[in-house]
Amino acid sequence: ADIQLTPRLSPSQAVALLLSQAHLKNFMPDFLLKELATVFASAEQEVASTGWKDWHKRTAILPTSMPLLAPRLNADVLDHVHSALALRRCLSGHYRSRGSDSARELTIHPLGLVVRGSTQYLVCTLRDYQDVRQIALHRLSHTRVLDAPINPPGGFDFGKYVASSASKYWAQGRIRLIARFTAEAAGHLRETPVSKDQELVEIGNDEVELRATVERDDTLRWWLLGFGSQVEVLAPKELRE
Repeated sequence: ADIQLTPRLSPSQAVALLLSQAHLKNFMPDFLLKELATVFASAEQEVASTGWKDWHKRTAILPTSMPLLAPRLNADVLDHVHSALALRRCLSGHYRSRGSDSARELTIHPLGLVVRGSTQYLVCTLRDYQDVRQIALHRLSHTRVLDAPINPPGGFDFGKYVASSASKYWAQGRIRLIARFTAEAAGHLRETPVSKDQELVEIGNDEVELRATVERDDTLRWWLLGFGSQVEVLAPKELRE
């Protein structure tokens, strides 16, 4: 019998795989992780005697906002959602809307997964309707994968949908931000500017004026609120208010 040998991984490939295992394991389908177990083991062996041995254990991704614990997801639901997406099949399940005490049974046409903060959302259409919805996975129960293929809206493109969805929910257009910071609060802006056209002007009284063209969205609002009394927004008027 012919013996097929698995190609040896290079150190860079091994490190990339181990980083993927460390940082993406909560997003990958469980059956794929199980299938990749031998590959991850090979990656561990490849870097065992190099300086990259613990690299994946010495890296971390930290949130820039208040970290929230992820809602509890049913393992079977997650497995069914992943399978339905991969096979492009419909999904049956009970969904409880936010604020409701009861769930209703739905036929779901899965189109993609979106992770927003600590919550996973299934982008989909419901029953025979063509309007695209987002439903939170942790509110889904009693799921099963159906034999029926999904019926996506004509011309639907998941990448374009995500881009337009982000713009719809958060972005409100670009503005010229003028804000006055204490010198201490503005210190990090010299190393990590908020835009390419950022200007920092010393105005005395231990204060610095920031002028920059930025996207007006919830991220900007919460970032400014986080400085409390260490910042005063001067313009635009609507944001100052």
